[in-house]
Amino acid sequence: MRPGGWPAGEGEMALLVRTHDWAKTPLGPIDAWPQSLRTIVDLMLSSEATMSLVWGGRAIQLYNDAYARLIGPRHPNALGRSPFETFPEVRLLFERHLAEAMAGRAVQLKDQFYPFVRNDVVEDAWFDISYNPVRGEGGEVAGVLAIMTETTERVLAERRRELAEAELREREGRYRLAVEAADLGRWELVPETGEFCTSSTCNRHLGLPEDAQPTHEAHFKNIHSDDHAMIYERLRRAVEEGGEFEAEYRVIHPGGEVRQILSRARVLHNPSSTRDRLTGITLDVTEARELEEERERARARQLTALAEAAERERVSRELHDRVAHQMGVAHQSLELFSVLSESDPERAAEKLALAKQTTRRALDQTRALSAELKRLQGEKLSDGLESAFGKLAESYVPDGIEMGVSFSGEQSQVPGPVETQVYLTMREAIRNAVRHSGCSRIGVSLEFGDGELRGRVEDDGEGFDPRAVEEATPSWGVGLRSMRERLEMLGGSLRVESEPGAGTKVEMRVPLDGRRL
Repeated sequence: MRPGGWPAGEGEMALLVRTHDWAKTPLGPIDAWPQSLRTIVDLMLSSEATMSLVWGGRAIQLYNDAYARLIGPRHPNALGRSPFETFPEVRLLFERHLAEAMAGRAVQLKDQFYPFVRNDVVEDAWFDISYNPVRGEGGEVAGVLAIMTETTERVLAERRRELAEAELREREGRYRLAVEAADLGRWELVPETGEFCTSSTCNRHLGLPEDAQPTHEAHFKNIHSDDHAMIYERLRRAVEEGGEFEAEYRVIHPGGEVRQILSRARVLHNPSSTRDRLTGITLDVTEARELEEERERARARQLTALAEAAERERVSRELHDRVAHQMGVAHQSLELFSVLSESDPERAAEKLALAKQTTRRALDQTRALSAELKRLQGEKLSDGLESAFGKLAESYVPDGIEMGVSFSGEQSQVPGPVETQVYLTMREAIRNAVRHSGCSRIGVSLEFGDGELRGRVEDDGEGFDPRAVEEATPSWGVGLRSMRERLEMLGGSLRVESEPGAGTKVEMRVPLDGRRL
């Protein structure tokens, strides 16, 4: 093949498509391929998303580098052959979907099961797949473009999470039975005299011999020194106020084991004596706290999986929607070029130029969205949300717009993946305000507390009618719809308040304790 041939590109599949002997296939010599086929092949080869194309009545397959990596040992023999020949063992899984797309109906599948041979081993795999009709010069469906996003990791993570939750529930059940059958430790303290007595179980909780008779001061022997001041302060407050005492502290047993002990007491007033006393109990809550920590870790893993799934699905859907729209414009322009090429060459040239322009735009958008897919695992907020919004204000908000940022509550309780998704959602709201509202001020606020995160982006711009925008432009998912879906995947919600001339307020809530809002 001479240098500079079509298709251009340095990838493996671009080279294989250029050098393949297509004259021996039903597609015929590559120089005679129709413009519609050449356009979709250019788009597919330039994308980093996993794509394959079948063309014509014999369903001849072409694909890009990402798909080549996916099919492993079936590559490169799959090029120029029908997938029915290449993948006979899973033909029943995709044949009817290809047929439906060839009939002109797009097919969207979520978490579709497909076993694949990888490293000479058959592995279970799951994918989000869209089968998209591609039309030829005459408007007929000439092929099907399949876009695949592997979801195996997400599916397996969800199954592991379900198994972990079932195990946690079983452990919690066993723990409750054990607590109900346990003998609580008992203790009494007369603050005025320092008289102190403990039961054998309380001594065991404190890491002392069961028959010990410690003084109040001596019973602190095995309690972690960092917890002493807290215990004394709460005892003092209970005695002075005549109320209740509660403290949770660490006890270091003689063998070095650290146990978490919960102690509760109440001041009892004796009418026949001037001496009040605290009567209390102790409970070893070490296993309970470990369960709580494991539950939080499981929740964090779940939120991580949901956040990554939300972002991956959003980018995948935008890739499909944008490609479909741009290719529709290109296809229509090519049809008009064919019709006008003889009767009105000048207009025909304009339509051809438009087809080239929209194809290039589709290629650019595909590359940009593919790059987003590659960044999903690595997008972190190393310095926290407040710093991230400060940097955004400096780098993106123009001088004529004032942006104020306020935070309240403890940000450390927010899992990293949730923090990232909230930032991306609020960043989209800020960008919309800058680009479209004509505002002079943007207010950004975040509150953390009561098991949830609450965020708001408010501007004093022109405002709009959200319902009218939604009805007029169903594709607004690139903006507001994607914001809403990010939050819904995390169990949260989004509310938009706006009207012409009254600015816009975007409010969001995300649970941090496993609830769904």
